[in-house]
Amino acid sequence: MKILYHPQISMRSRATNRLITEHDAQWVKVKEVIRWLDNEGHHVHILLPTNADVPELVRERRDRIIIHSIAGHGNVMKNRYHFDSRKTMIALKIFEPDVIWLEVPELVANYKSITDIPIVATFEHFVKEYFWRQYEGFMQAEVRVIPTLELYEVFAEMALERLRTPELERFYAMPLTIWGNFISEDDLLSVEGFVEAKIRPLPVLPTAGLCVNILFPSRLTDYTRTKWAFSLNMIKRLLDKGYTVEICNPSEVEKPKIIRELETAKNGENLVFHEEKMSRKEWLETIAYTNVAMMLYSFDRFYSVGAVEMLAAGVKLVTMKSQTLERITDRRQLFFMEKLNDEILARTIEDAVKGELLAFDMKKILAKVSSTVWASKIYDTLKEAAEMRPVDLVSVNMPEKAQN
Repeated sequence: MKILYHPQISMRSRATNRLITEHDAQWVKVKEVIRWLDNEGHHVHILLPTNADVPELVRERRDRIIIHSIAGHGNVMKNRYHFDSRKTMIALKIFEPDVIWLEVPELVANYKSITDIPIVATFEHFVKEYFWRQYEGFMQAEVRVIPTLELYEVFAEMALERLRTPELERFYAMPLTIWGNFISEDDLLSVEGFVEAKIRPLPVLPTAGLCVNILFPSRLTDYTRTKWAFSLNMIKRLLDKGYTVEICNPSEVEKPKIIRELETAKNGENLVFHEEKMSRKEWLETIAYTNVAMMLYSFDRFYSVGAVEMLAAGVKLVTMKSQTLERITDRRQLFFMEKLNDEILARTIEDAVKGELLAFDMKKILAKVSSTVWASKIYDTLKEAAEMRPVDLVSVNMPEKAQN
């Protein structure tokens, strides 16, 4: 089978302004699936913006996994309409794929205007500003894939507010495919010392001491979602207790003033701030020896690749309550907060530090979330779509106020 893969790459370097493909959650999830498809004799071509780094897997297999360069785009969450129709048409003509795997569902209608090749559209976010384009893509794609039913409920609520009864009934009638989430098992198991560090039960950790490593792994560019400033306010208290605190910097943000101040304060030598983004190997080595991580937003409607990787690495996670994470691992690995304030966060971190992680089973977690496990299921979805007759274009009856 011939598959044209159009990814959603949003990880952007603040230093170089390039899209960091190798570190982007979408590519981290998908690369083992691409490798599996290639190993099984299927052909994969990838549409990648010219301002995106070419991932290592593609460089290794450049005679088989082909990149088609298309015009670069801005932040994918702020501009999801960009479509390089000319180069996309050239790629379609050269490759003649059986199916299109599209991770930017706002572009389904663009593809439908130039081809009748069946489309598998994956929905990772539902955003009010893009509702009509997302709705249009949802109705016109041959197959609609979402990670969780909870995320679909968000979209359904938006639809209920905007659609008239006939359109709403058609919307509810559209079938869904649930893929859940997946991570790179090969990545995890390739790190020296990773398995040895995590296959044994972790001992009860002391309430203080340098052996306790607390990690803040989220981007420092999106306060609304990651609450990074809130996390940084907690660091002084953690350092005063003698903990080592490590802060990742995946978007290569200039060191914040509060970090510079904390480095010169008491126990500031126990604060590690990564000036540059980590390599995949450095990231995995870091989480292999992390005891507790804090990610201060809810995963009830979507998964975070970073969170899933940390759970697979045996890290105890301090976060907001989430049913989706509970499906992945033992509840004792998760330390939930009902609401976010200084005292609740401090108390939850202490509970996580003291809590004993018994009988951690990485293999059991990986059986649920490994890309290798999911690859054949994803292929089945793509194959089913490739055999479909392209759907008729759906007329979206928008209220007048939504047409502007």
